[in-house]
Amino acid sequence: MGSSEEKKKIFENSCRPAQTEIERENYGFQDLRCLLQPRNIAVIGASEKEHSFGSNTIQNLIATFEGRIYPVNPKHKKIHGLKAYPSVESLPDVPDCAVLAIPGAAVIEECENCANKGVGALIIYSSGFAELGDEGVVRQRRLTEISAETGMRILGPNCIGIAIPGRGMGLTFMPSYRDMPQISGDIGLVSQSGAMGYVVLQAMQRGIGFSRYLTTGNAADVDVADLINALVDDPETKSIACMFEGVANPHRFIAATRRALEAGKPVVVLKLGRSDVASDAAKSHTGALIGVFSAYRAVFDRTGVVMVEDFEALLETVTFLGRAGQPRSKGVAVLGPSGGASILAADIASDLGISLPQPSVAARARIEASIPQFGYAGNPADMTAESVRKSEMYTETIKAYDSDPSYGAIVVAMASAHATVSHARAEAICETARNANLPICVVWLNEWHQGPGSEVYDSSSELTIFRSVRRCLNTINAWQHYYERRPELLARSAEEPGRQNRTLFSGEPGILSESQSKQLLNRHGVHTSRGLLVNTVQDAVLAAKEIGFPVVMKADSVDLPHKSEAGVIRLNIQDVDALHVAWNEIMEAIGRVAIKPRLNGILIQEMVRGDLEVMVGTKRDPQFGQLIICGLGGVMVELLDDTSVALAPVDKNEALRMIKSLKGYKLLTGFRGKPAVDIDAFADVICNISKLAAGAEDSLEEIDINPLLLSREAAVAVDALVVTREGEAEIHNE
Repeated sequence: MGSSEEKKKIFENSCRPAQTEIERENYGFQDLRCLLQPRNIAVIGASEKEHSFGSNTIQNLIATFEGRIYPVNPKHKKIHGLKAYPSVESLPDVPDCAVLAIPGAAVIEECENCANKGVGALIIYSSGFAELGDEGVVRQRRLTEISAETGMRILGPNCIGIAIPGRGMGLTFMPSYRDMPQISGDIGLVSQSGAMGYVVLQAMQRGIGFSRYLTTGNAADVDVADLINALVDDPETKSIACMFEGVANPHRFIAATRRALEAGKPVVVLKLGRSDVASDAAKSHTGALIGVFSAYRAVFDRTGVVMVEDFEALLETVTFLGRAGQPRSKGVAVLGPSGGASILAADIASDLGISLPQPSVAARARIEASIPQFGYAGNPADMTAESVRKSEMYTETIKAYDSDPSYGAIVVAMASAHATVSHARAEAICETARNANLPICVVWLNEWHQGPGSEVYDSSSELTIFRSVRRCLNTINAWQHYYERRPELLARSAEEPGRQNRTLFSGEPGILSESQSKQLLNRHGVHTSRGLLVNTVQDAVLAAKEIGFPVVMKADSVDLPHKSEAGVIRLNIQDVDALHVAWNEIMEAIGRVAIKPRLNGILIQEMVRGDLEVMVGTKRDPQFGQLIICGLGGVMVELLDDTSVALAPVDKNEALRMIKSLKGYKLLTGFRGKPAVDIDAFADVICNISKLAAGAEDSLEEIDINPLLLSREAAVAVDALVVTREGEAEIHNE
């Protein structure tokens, strides 16, 4: 598939805007009415040639679309029984929407013809635009200009199209679409990749419905953010599934997903391309830890987007979230036909920290009355193999759990499929779900994926079917987390994070020395280790006596950001004699550096004792702005991949949540005899650094505090590195 550099270029071309200078708000449903609800459609490049895009599109429309269809092709009088027209100019009225199924070289001219005709929206299948590099970018930019000049909305180029099953509208060239049952549902599906989205849409073959299927391709005009924003206003859509590699305008994406959060329409995203092959080499340790995917994850967290990591989880998760409503309780009830199924669910619930409380006395009595004596009426409930022939065991146990206020969701482990009983049992469970107060999940544990009864659960609008216990319980976890955080996220300022365009630094961009970095941190509320900058060994002795032995000695230079590797740092210097030895060793190490470093002096610093090392840092993401990161210090942060990343700035509550999300959080609270450290002080550093970063948006590249030493009563930055960009002055030597 080519080198990594070629892959990177393709990725960047497909995700970047065609014309960055055009700034606008997100389109709403009414702006996209001609695309999302067209009354008449023209297919330019229509044909009867078998498997051609124009032929497939006509056939996908002709049997089910209730509006007028205009095939456009000067070589034909009729196409698939419909009158054909030689050009868009010759059409008897103005199409709401036109599809271009023509070669890429003819697209610009035909796009201009459609704009002159007054066409409301255009779908372009053709490739040969930004995905090919610079020449294609120029052609795509022209499409963007035409759209901006005329108000004609453009979907594509290089897209598969759209489908609206409830209106019998398949504006797509996929030949199998016309053979699928047109099942309307409440899931809006948005995909940058048409093929990946279409794979999900094919769930209609097993009874799952969609409100709309929308693909963007290269997004010369209409993009993922626009389509999410439009679906927020769509009364037929309750939840939104989204797949993309990247977004060209992150701030509009944030605005759209915030609106979805406010409207109570969960957005579930599968972010494709999670490896950081396109990220720049970082100058600091922090920068190396924050990649492209970390930035997206931070944005999702800030706007309430539910992220899934597995393709198979996307549809299950968005279906459940669209139906479940707000949790009544955090407890989850599980029932199954065997002890093995129950134990499997209990093990995974334990892994995920999901509570499986025991039923109330009344609920237990009701379950005991429904299952054999050799079953188990607790949670998880084991109804035994007798449940194969008695559907009422399932329905009565579900009703018992539903009446118990300690439960917020019910999981039914369905471990058997039998032609004689499974269909009736499924019908009974779905009927029970229709009248239940709690959301019900059926986990189809059978490797006969579409065995008897599965089709009933698939097509049910009352419950959600899963084909993995872990994915089911992960979804319940995500659902509870979504509603726990929603009030906090809604209460946050609507001001867009980052991009505040204020600057704090002057001169050439680059690395600040440790002393300069610590001066900056001190002025922004971060306690740093005390230090004095000296230029002679005599002054070093005086400084050490003033600070008090033991001390640390470091070369202070913008050219030596990694002091340990350069050998220009000495720790735990106990007396004057040891200081002289350390001074000589550091000077010798400086002399060995290939390019003579610019030396501000030698930093004499107090030897700070702490109970735990952590790290805090920031990095400027070119799309999303400043990000704040925290984690355990030293090698632990990389060994355990234990970090938490958020958009800057964060408040105290969010900082504490970041800390508590770390795998090593228990180390901060006191573990196996170790003392607890000052978590509030840690959170304050995170808050202060995040505010500094947000305020210095365009003049700050990175901040790295590693280690930050925590003790019972304080947090002290022992080492710090700041990397700047051009801007106004705040830094000066003292």
